[in-house]
Order: sequence, then structure tokens, then C-alpha cells
Amino acid sequence: MSGTVLLMSLLVEHLWDTIPGSPYFASLTHVGVTALILCVGALLAFMMVWVEFTVIAQTSALTFMVAGTFKEVVTGTAEKNRKEKKRLRLSASI
Repeated sequence: MSGTVLLMSLLVEHLWDTIPGSPYFASLTHVGVTALILCVGALLAFMMVWVEFTVIAQTSALTFMVAGTFKEVVTGTAEKNRKEKKRLRLSASI
């Protein structure tokens, strides 16, 4: 699957034209920093999935479902508050 995505991105995005002009690959230092950022993100994603499976293995799936529902409620509330603040700023500027 990764090979297919790489091939399609090469064909569609013409990376041989894009990458040489990109500031992310301007020097060897920039290439290293870009690779480091990608690796840190991949490690964080892997660790989150690993922790999820560990929690499910040591508790029950019901516990994890309750925690997931709580997370959704908190996320929804935060999104609602963000939209409300934006609406208030817009109405105050009028």
C-alpha cells in the first residue's frame, strides 16, 4: 500500500519538480529536521495505538468505550465553546 501511495504521489504531484524548490529540503540540515519531525509524529501515533491496546487488554472494552465517550463529550463541548466565542466576536465587531 505504501508503494502504491508513493507511486501515485510521484505521478500526480510531480515531486521531482516540487521537492527541489521546497524549503524543507533546501539543505541537509533541513532534510534531517523534516525527517525527525516525521519520525516523532509516527512514534507518537504508534505509541497511542499501543497504549490503547494495552488499556483494552488490561481492563475491559467497556471501560475503554466509556473513556472514549467521555472524550467525545469533552471534544464536542470544546468545539461548541470555540464556535460560540467566534460568533460573539463577529457580533461584537458589527
